[in-house]
Amino acid sequence: MRVNPTWWMYMLLVSALCKLVGIHATHSRTLNIPSFEWDLKDYPNPLDSTDICNHPQRESWICDPNGILNNEEALTLDNNLDDIRLTTLCTCDRCQGGNGERNGYVISFALLNKMQGIYHNPQSPTDREILKEAHIWTKYLRRRAWKFGDCGNDAVLLLSLQDKVIYMSTGEEVCTILSDRKIKEILVTSSWRFTDRDYFLGLRDITQTLEKTLRDGDKDETEPFVLGMTLEEVKYIGFILFGPLTILDLITIVFCAQVFCNVYVRGCKSHDVCYKVEFKKRRISEGFKLCCQPVGALLVVALVAAVNVGAFAGIVLLLRHETSLCGVNSGAGVRWT
Repeated sequence: MRVNPTWWMYMLLVSALCKLVGIHATHSRTLNIPSFEWDLKDYPNPLDSTDICNHPQRESWICDPNGILNNEEALTLDNNLDDIRLTTLCTCDRCQGGNGERNGYVISFALLNKMQGIYHNPQSPTDREILKEAHIWTKYLRRRAWKFGDCGNDAVLLLSLQDKVIYMSTGEEVCTILSDRKIKEILVTSSWRFTDRDYFLGLRDITQTLEKTLRDGDKDETEPFVLGMTLEEVKYIGFILFGPLTILDLITIVFCAQVFCNVYVRGCKSHDVCYKVEFKKRRISEGFKLCCQPVGALLVVALVAAVNVGAFAGIVLLLRHETSLCGVNSGAGVRWT
């Protein structure tokens, strides 16, 4: 019986493909990599879980468990992130690397297929809900799970494909240069890449802009947001609200010192200032005495005024130390269509 060589070649090729598919499936099951949604607390650390983060041969600043990037793309971006760390100058004293080398700004990427979030309507979450979830993710990874920074000189960028969101959270040192508004500008500029599904090119553009901005090192002291407003806007609102309120309190102190009184049926105490008051009630004339306690009134209203003045002074001092707002809830993101 004569065997067709072409048939044998075909069978060998099919067998090899089946083995490759089997190996890949076994590897995925062993590593327990979710194909759809990731829970925040299960998301791996790229320096510890190199296999799950899809770069088994080396440590990396990128975790990509769902294989959004190929090996060459991931290596290119990782080298760029390492260049940022080695060529930028961190301004705090504790920016020390693990080998005694001095760290600059440490930027890391968390890439995934979809976040497992808590939404009011899981089938159709709003933009605000998704951005809030991305904020929670990046803040948790940066401050608790990964903690790559020494003194707030770190930032975590998250890319979630199914959520169509890219978000960045910054530490205390980074956000003095990369304000929330600056981050949003950078992400918006590159968002069209993600719309076209050019994820590598989009991340590359962002990385290059981040590198240039951090190398320049120009402090951005007027950009951080408070309750969705810039610092200048908060200052104006503070003066508008607390300024007149403080003046009103001072006027009230003087006024209440004279008229802040209690009504007694049976006379006043010896230290009270008494006023006789007569009025008609149910057609019966009744006599009362209005007993005023100017000192007590003064103390009560002065306490209220002190609270208002203290709150106003506290806000002014907080806004003057703008860097204290960085790193706590700083971060910004965009969604693409």
